[in-house]
Amino acid sequence: MNPEVDIYGVYIPTIGILALVSYFLNVGLQRFILRKGLERFIWHHALFAAATYFIILSILSFIVTRI
Repeated sequence: MNPEVDIYGVYIPTIGILALVSYFLNVGLQRFILRKGLERFIWHHALFAAATYFIILSILSFIVTRI
């Protein structure tokens, strides 16, 4: 894995791109949970949202480092 990605001369850390992608995936997951009515099974919604964000970020970083 390259530690930095060059986008038109601007070097962006790979973890920054992964964090942005995991944020959007997490927003999609949270909207899906709200749409399906599954939030009634979640005890603390903010804690659940933070935990899913870090889980998604970890999975993405493991996938990128394996490639």
